[in-house]
Amino acid sequence: MNQSEPGFLLKRLTAKFFWDSYDFLGRLVLMNLILFLLGGIIFFVLYVLGSPFYQSFESHPVRQSFIGISFWILSSFIFGGFSFSGIIYFASKITKESEPVFKDFFKGIKLFGLKSALLGFILAVIIIVLILNVIFYSSGKFLPPSMKFIGMCLAGICFWGILFVFSLLMFSFPVLVTQNVSLKKNFLRSLLLTLDNPFLVLYAIGIFVILFFISWITKGVGLFIFFISFTGVLMNSLLDNALLKYKIREEREAKNATVPQEKKETFTSWKQIKQTQEEKEEKEIDRYKRSLRDILKPWEY
Repeated sequence: MNQSEPGFLLKRLTAKFFWDSYDFLGRLVLMNLILFLLGGIIFFVLYVLGSPFYQSFESHPVRQSFIGISFWILSSFIFGGFSFSGIIYFASKITKESEPVFKDFFKGIKLFGLKSALLGFILAVIIIVLILNVIFYSSGKFLPPSMKFIGMCLAGICFWGILFVFSLLMFSFPVLVTQNVSLKKNFLRSLLLTLDNPFLVLYAIGIFVILFFISWITKGVGLFIFFISFTGVLMNSLLDNALLKYKIREEREAKNATVPQEKKETFTSWKQIKQTQEEKEEKEIDRYKRSLRDILKPWEY
């Protein structure tokens, strides 16, 4: 398949993320405040309980730093998974025909909170193991001098593995919530989606980095107001747009099944996908086919 023209999916991801966040801004901010306060309480309790253990490694600064990073990753991923379950469930209810209500946020947590937290724990453990391998192979203390180059190569592979796992989690949480599959099927589907949509994933990660940067330069105000909820909406937008091309392919194949062989359409390029989607949008009211002028009249959507 020619992937030279994936721009329309990137454009649609941006539009869906922006308009979903804008249309439900008040509710998303409220969700973020609830989760931030809850997370702050949990982190504080865990910090107090684990502080004696952490301080016991003061004579080993490297180990102490690794323990601190591991605690941060585990806490963030577990609580993040728990939080995203409600936000993604809420965002997945946004359609042309209906809109979610605030209680969908709590319903999503009730249905998928524990399972998403477990998924976050598994992903966190994988990343921590990879970080440990990066430290092990890059230090060179545990390998003979002749294998130092090999050790650096292995450290590089593990580093890229960390980035790949992070890319994988961008699909993992929305797949779990919207498709309600087992963890095994979740990892398989997320893996295939990540490998088949690299540009889309990298673009979504870029938006995530921008959100984090804004939260950082505002001295944490962004974390308090929008970072968690907007990230959940971004993940849902990523999965929705990744599945778009498969939906178009299925529609084309279904159409081909009812027409003679000489009139069948072929699925050959992103340009053809774009044309098919534009034809579909002309027949339907698309809440994301809007301009910035529509910010001034949100009541129409």
